[in-house]
Amino acid sequence: MTSAEELPVGPAELTFVFDKTGDMRGVGHLYVSGRSVGSADIPRVLPHFLGWQGLDIGRDTLSPSSPSYDGEFAFTGKFEKVVFTVAPDEAGTTPFERID
Repeated sequence: MTSAEELPVGPAELTFVFDKTGDMRGVGHLYVSGRSVGSADIPRVLPHFLGWQGLDIGRDTLSPSSPSYDGEFAFTGKFEKVVFTVAPDEAGTTPFERID
């Protein structure tokens, strides 16, 4: 997914939200400081899969998230905070324990 505009200079809050629309599919939404800047249909996801390599922040070290990303770019700014939240499933069960 690509933002419809460039990121602003200075502090910003980046948010990605996945809205499930069917069995193992949904729509991804990208926000910058609360404002929608892009969305894309995600036709197929793997159930309960967060990846073997963990969660990369600022770059993707092993497998790129998009064919348009060559892996050479590494974020050189500063992250103040990263929050990764997994929503409860349809039964209301939280699939993962919170780690602070």
